[in-house]
Amino acid sequence: MTKPDAYMQWSSAEAFCREQLRSTPEFDVAGYYYDYRLGWPGLIKSLRSLRGVNIFDAQKEALQNDRWRAWVIRRVNSDPACAKQAKAHIRQWGAAALIALPAADL
Repeated sequence: MTKPDAYMQWSSAEAFCREQLRSTPEFDVAGYYYDYRLGWPGLIKSLRSLRGVNIFDAQKEALQNDRWRAWVIRRVNSDPACAKQAKAHIRQWGAAALIALPAADL
């Protein structure tokens, strides 16, 4: 059996989470995506769809999960492209930014 493509994994996971949220509103969507290694972009897409929120609010919810927050910090510290996105986020949102970097890094 072949592994389903990323879209099928994301859409199946989102459908599963939607069903779980119907019966258990406190279901940990971010934890589910982390446990099954379904990826940050898929998590944000699903949170936007499931919660009816914008990207900022979806990212805010995802970063409330300690494991995802640690993952994001690792990525920002190790991947120049992620660091660039983090800096742009901080410049855009200022004091409301979801992450912080040392002033010297900005």
